[in-house]
Amino acid sequence: MTLQLYSQLSRLRPRRYHSIFAGASRAGMSVVLIGCAVLACSESGGRQGSGAQQNAQQAFDTSAGRRGVTAREPLRALISKLPSLAGTFEQSSLGHWEFSGDTQLFRAIAEYGDSAVARLVECLGDTTRATATVEGRRVLVGYMCYAALDRTAYHEWDPADFRATKSKRWPGVLDPAAAPRDVRAAQKTWKDVVAHKEYSLS
Repeated sequence: MTLQLYSQLSRLRPRRYHSIFAGASRAGMSVVLIGCAVLACSESGGRQGSGAQQNAQQAFDTSAGRRGVTAREPLRALISKLPSLAGTFEQSSLGHWEFSGDTQLFRAIAEYGDSAVARLVECLGDTTRATATVEGRRVLVGYMCYAALDRTAYHEWDPADFRATKSKRWPGVLDPAAAPRDVRAAQKTWKDVVAHKEYSLS
């Protein structure tokens, strides 16, 4: 009887263990399949997200190209376009000078921050004539650099300090009718401001 029972148990035990391991194997396979599915979805989503970003960048590049400004264009190349930028400077009812042409170039330059300030100050003293006009007369290239600089950074000054001067203002401020001596004086003033980091980005 004992031998018969032992023989029966011997035959059952392997089946039980096999069933356990088979179940574990099936469970492990399920985990692997689920993991692969998740990974596939993740990669698919990543590719879709990457494609969306590329499409958005292409749309931006196309839009910028239509405005004559290439996305991520080097700063030097952007500034070199200032002399040929067409438009007219007109004074508003509040006394501010507004530009009638495309101002996207100014914004693209301003995005370079401190680097733009340094480069614009370098060309601030340029006394050659640009394409843009004021009251029918072409402005100086130096003033075009100032127009871009004015949209990139500012220097705080007290009008009370310049009441005794002829211009009644800080010499770093220009208007479109600026003469060669004016842009040269503004350049000298701004060089000092930049050297002492006495400006803030707009």
